[in-house]
Amino acid sequence: MRQCKKCKKDKMEIIDLLNSISRANRNARIDKFDICRPCGILEREEEQSWEDAKYDEEIQSERDYRVRWDARRMGIKNVDNYPTEMLEKMVEDEKKMRSEYKKGVWNVVKSPEESPSFRSVVGVSDGKKAIVDSVVRPLQRPDLYQMGWNRCILLFGPPGTGKTLLASDAAREINAEFIERDAAQINSKWVGESEQNVARLFNDSRNKFLNLGSKRPIIIFIDEVDALFGEKKGGCDYGVEMRNQFLKELDSLGDKNCNLPLYVIASTNKPWNLDFAFVRRFQKRVHVEMPDKTGRAEMLKLHTNEMNLDSSIDFSYLSEMCNGYSGSDLKNVCRDAYQSTIDRVFESDVKSELDPVSERDFVKAIERRNPSVSNEVICQIEEWSRANKAN
Repeated sequence: MRQCKKCKKDKMEIIDLLNSISRANRNARIDKFDICRPCGILEREEEQSWEDAKYDEEIQSERDYRVRWDARRMGIKNVDNYPTEMLEKMVEDEKKMRSEYKKGVWNVVKSPEESPSFRSVVGVSDGKKAIVDSVVRPLQRPDLYQMGWNRCILLFGPPGTGKTLLASDAAREINAEFIERDAAQINSKWVGESEQNVARLFNDSRNKFLNLGSKRPIIIFIDEVDALFGEKKGGCDYGVEMRNQFLKELDSLGDKNCNLPLYVIASTNKPWNLDFAFVRRFQKRVHVEMPDKTGRAEMLKLHTNEMNLDSSIDFSYLSEMCNGYSGSDLKNVCRDAYQSTIDRVFESDVKSELDPVSERDFVKAIERRNPSVSNEVICQIEEWSRANKAN
């Protein structure tokens, strides 16, 4: 089929237009970087030098920011008055002066002047001694511990006996950094992320001593640890990598390289569910028992020290009535007794003053509340304690 002259002419015009656009683009590129022309060589060298200078400026800016950030973190004053090279040398000298280790003995951390008093924790004598022996005294006299000291403590016992309170109170009184983690913060649905969370937790803690010059001991507290390290019976074990990473980190806390003031304290209400390999890593395994009669009386006094009490209250008698109650149960009894005085205010005159809390208020509160821990659970924990405890 033959094309008409008009169609043929239109087609040729389109082709010429496309060729002109392609020729213009090619000429623009040639004009910019045509090394066959002297001016093209100069243009290319100028643009290349400009790009190199811009890259060097970005690198220098990043280096300057990092050096000044390190200087401020290490306490160097007036960091903006120094050039980058001088400030970088000052940071290096400061790091050498702050050498955190000397022959494997921690010698920079501020030692506690005295042992913690555990004002908010009643009883639990074995747990208090384990923390003092493993955490406090090595910080006070590290030269006496040539064989090292215990770094991992397992607190097991019925719920509500003060395991978490014991660890947090000790950390507060010796000015230690308290890092609390549980299964929800460590486990992840993504493959490989759980073990990364474990490694990051310990690496960040070690980095505070090695690079950041921290002078505070660190206590990593794992609550309800049986949710992480319970024995797996049958089926697929998706958390084996995470547990292996945690066991590796626990082994690294020993005195193989240097004595870092880094400790792991874990608590559980079901110690029989723990993997035996995990139990072995904890040099101290302390049974936090239910409070006895004297301990219950002291807990009642502790929880009511800010209440307006009737002078006729006999805490010894109330303690006998609370046989089998945990520390958490006793706190709830005191709260219920105080609530009785509030109820009387709203039932009579809202603007009236609170009456003193009477012994009768405590008796009514005890009668309305049963112990939260069964005898079966107590016996099961005591049986495991006889076979595995290490105070």
